Amino acid sequence: MSSLRIVPLMLACGFATHLLGCSSDDPAEENPTGLDPGWNKLEGGEGPVCSRGDAFSFFVHPGTVNRVVIEFEGGGACWDAGTCAVGSDSFDDIVDADTLTGTLEGIHDHENADNPYKDWWHVFVPYCTGDLHIGNKTTTHGDVTIEHRGAVNAGVALDWVYENVADPERVVVTGCSAGGYGAMGWAPHVMQHYDGVPVVQIADCANGVAVPGFLAVVDFVWDVSVIMPSFVPALADANPVTLTVTQLYQDYAAFFTGQQFSQYNTQHDETQMSFYEDMGGDPQDWAGMMNDNIDAISASASNFSSFIAADYMHCIIVKPEFYSATSDGVAVRDWMNDLANGTAVDDVDCDPDCGSPEPQ
Repeated sequence: MSSLRIVPLMLACGFATHLLGCSSDDPAEENPTGLDPGWNKLEGGEGPVCSRGDAFSFFVHPGTVNRVVIEFEGGGACWDAGTCAVGSDSFDDIVDADTLTGTLEGIHDHENADNPYKDWWHVFVPYCTGDLHIGNKTTTHGDVTIEHRGAVNAGVALDWVYENVADPERVVVTGCSAGGYGAMGWAPHVMQHYDGVPVVQIADCANGVAVPGFLAVVDFVWDVSVIMPSFVPALADANPVTLTVTQLYQDYAAFFTGQQFSQYNTQHDETQMSFYEDMGGDPQDWAGMMNDNIDAISASASNFSSFIAADYMHCIIVKPEFYSATSDGVAVRDWMNDLANGTAVDDVDCDPDCGSPEPQ
């Protein structure tokens, strides 16, 4: 891969919108962003912050076509003293040296001819706040104080996209795991901003199975109201603590009838089951509840598509299996490529041969 170039955001030129300087003497006149080919690391500047006070950065891979994929990173979540403790393996708390370095796999590999986004602008929003990219609150959990500022960080990255990819032909908003929820939460805002532009939302292994009352807990500790799209009539006066992910998909799809929403899941996703257990649920119930959620969204939204694979693997878009995995004879890569390009897709369901819940 090409080496990362680290670029500070010059906030004096406009919050989170300009790079390198404001004058016409920018050395890269043919590329007004001033970015090098390959992945560039952009410092977030003042305001954005990771959970324990570390600096936030995001990454941009310039494209050669007027299309952009906005990807939210996965990495767990934290909502109490145990999950938010220093050293907890429940979530990633910094943008570290391993973020987008080394071997780039899945859709991060822009050298792969089969990558649907090979020529697209690609904006990668790291995750270091434990709040699914949607929080805006400082919360003390026991003896640990966490900056749940995922919405602030994501907003800085999106500001950059809006300024520098002002009139794209197509947009994909995606992410795996926690990033899938970030993609779900932010997609309506991207659709509203790019009114008239085809926008596709793809959540990778982020179905939304939760125990009753869990959303009330995370709203209290994260304050998710900051990204609630009040411009969607059904959500104008909604109480975040009573909502479900399934209802949000239904309301988004009903409002943005010309846009596309979608989920990819595996029938025996060990990670989603594990987090459901951490909430206090029975992991044996997860698969049935996931299927029920998919059925409920599909029944009310013709602009929602689902791919359920016969596997226990968590996440696909950031792994080499993105280019080889199939279910019911349909390749994941082809299905997502068609979605990205506005081609109609059928729902894919591994049933009745969904494999084993245990790794073989």
